[in-house]
Amino acid sequence: MLRGTLAGALPADPKEQVTALDRTIQDIDATIALLPEATQSELGEAFDLLALAPGRWLLLGLWPSWESASEADLTAAMEGLKSSRFALKRNLYFALHGLSMAGWYGNPASWAAIGYPGPPDVPRPA
Repeated sequence: MLRGTLAGALPADPKEQVTALDRTIQDIDATIALLPEATQSELGEAFDLLALAPGRWLLLGLWPSWESASEADLTAAMEGLKSSRFALKRNLYFALHGLSMAGWYGNPASWAAIGYPGPPDVPRPA
């Protein structure tokens, strides 16, 4: 899913891409840990459903495993969620997209690619 959501932002080198995706997944896990328990539970249920081929097919139109799906397939699946006439699918898109963006752009290693110099230095009162 991340390869589809972050298409164009990931490093071109496959080894660097794996490292970046692993880092982003760790950051997503840290973000989820900060959410209320009920939200964590709902996300867990969604991830469990998306881990199964029938669940991926029903919600995303995607039968292959996450690892074997192409970036184009993953991008199309996310676009399908975003433009779905069903609120459940659109909400799933916003959850997955939001978590992906939080995990990716929450890490200072991703800031240079978008020209963000980082937060400004704010002088602390003495």
